[in-house]
Amino acid sequence: MARINFKELPVYTGISRKKTVTGDARESFADLLYTRMNGIRAKNLALKIFNSEGDMYLDAEDEKLVRFAAVNLCVPSVGDAIIDMFDAGKKEIKEE
Repeated sequence: MARINFKELPVYTGISRKKTVTGDARESFADLLYTRMNGIRAKNLALKIFNSEGDMYLDAEDEKLVRFAAVNLCVPSVGDAIIDMFDAGKKEIKEE
């Protein structure tokens, strides 16, 4: 299980990754899944992200879909932010 918050996504402002700008990526990432990915899973996940209100938990299949979209369809700064948020969430879940 993976945790992510598209409502408060910290996106890197440069390659040094020293600074971030936090923004609401729910609608834009949901649109990306809805318009660029195939299948009912992508549509359902897009709706789940669009309607989320903060931290959300994804099963392994949804996490794979988000990771694929982040790496292949997003600009690198956004893709890195999503992957890093997943990885940070997994560390926190293990520590609890």
